[in-house]
Amino acid sequence: MLNLHSKGFCRSDGSKLRFHAGAGMLLVACLAAMILFLLPSAAEAQETELEVHREANGWRILEVPKTATNQSSEGATSGFRGTVTFAGSGLPVANVLVVARTTGVFYSYSSTRTDSNGAYEFPFRGSFYVWVRDAGSGSYAVAQLYSMIPCIDPDLSCDVTTGNVVSVPSGTILEGIDFVVQVGGILSGRYDEVTTGFPAGGFPDFRVFDDAGNYLGSPRPSLVTVQGQPRRVELEPVPPGTYYVGAAMRGFKDVVYPAVECPNFGCDVTSGALLVVQAQSELTGLDFLVSINPADGGAISGTVTSEAKDPDFRPRINAIEPVFPAILASSFGSPGPYVIAGQIPGRIRVSAEAPGYVTEYYNNHPCHTDLAGNGSCEFPPVDSVEIRSGVITGGVDFVLRTFPIFSDGFEAGGTGAWSVTSP
Repeated sequence: MLNLHSKGFCRSDGSKLRFHAGAGMLLVACLAAMILFLLPSAAEAQETELEVHREANGWRILEVPKTATNQSSEGATSGFRGTVTFAGSGLPVANVLVVARTTGVFYSYSSTRTDSNGAYEFPFRGSFYVWVRDAGSGSYAVAQLYSMIPCIDPDLSCDVTTGNVVSVPSGTILEGIDFVVQVGGILSGRYDEVTTGFPAGGFPDFRVFDDAGNYLGSPRPSLVTVQGQPRRVELEPVPPGTYYVGAAMRGFKDVVYPAVECPNFGCDVTSGALLVVQAQSELTGLDFLVSINPADGGAISGTVTSEAKDPDFRPRINAIEPVFPAILASSFGSPGPYVIAGQIPGRIRVSAEAPGYVTEYYNNHPCHTDLAGNGSCEFPPVDSVEIRSGVITGGVDFVLRTFPIFSDGFEAGGTGAWSVTSP
């Protein structure tokens, strides 16, 4: 979704297109962005959105394709349906993500999840590439293109157009668009900055190589937080086997597990440690301690906590462009320490937000909005943070407060706004 703001900038949050221009060029940049938005394009179709799932004593955050709102839905008169089951056992696979992408140069996505019987349905006509992903379901299902084509990272290194096309004529319900998936294993661990030991913000890109060093794909990560434990990253299932694994994120040096620096993964990845993944099991301890990359700029670090000590606290830290308030990078879902890297030298603004809490800018500047979202904090006059190349600027800390129930000073103990009336 393209957002155009009157404060002198334009941005597209989903596709992460950014336009930074002087006064003379801003209009041209925004008009170009509007044209891209109005035309159905691959850039628009590749937008993602965050899904947040409640789990025992914590949360899971993952990225999924952003569902298009302009699909030609015809209710039950046109569409396709099927089931997802495990190979061998035939048991249904519940709660996995099924994604449909329209064919052609300009395309869009829709997604749904299977029910307890492993069934799913799309109420659309047209032609589609279809695939299934575990997407945090805990099923150990390896991703697959329709039909029966293994693919550990659909729409990343794996070309979904190698799958079979599902064509749905108007007025037709296609049955039997089924998937029979392999039971895989899961890799999980931490991705932390080495000098601070703090979790690196954002979603790392984990790259999986076979035992000969050939690149296989990049399983999608989930960020998992459990109360009282460090945040960990959990990858979608891969087939049982032996692998080398690398990790990358803007602002940090590329590394092959356990600690082999490998710029752009042009090194011999077999100098890393070989990992064995077994079916229906989780291989923990895939921990990376990474250094910031001075070539990408500098970093900020700090802590974010809630004044209420809420165990369900899910904060997000945003690094914000100082002139035009576009979000440059974010750290998701993990209370406590954080690091955000890859920031251009200069000055940035930093904010912290969480559901049910007052958004706050660095150095104790709350946004002036209420629980209903009234008010504005779009461009507040707040303190900025200096970024230096190759340096982590620490102490960018936040303590978020819940929205006040009263607006008359009651919580603060003040009585100036109180009044007493007699019946």
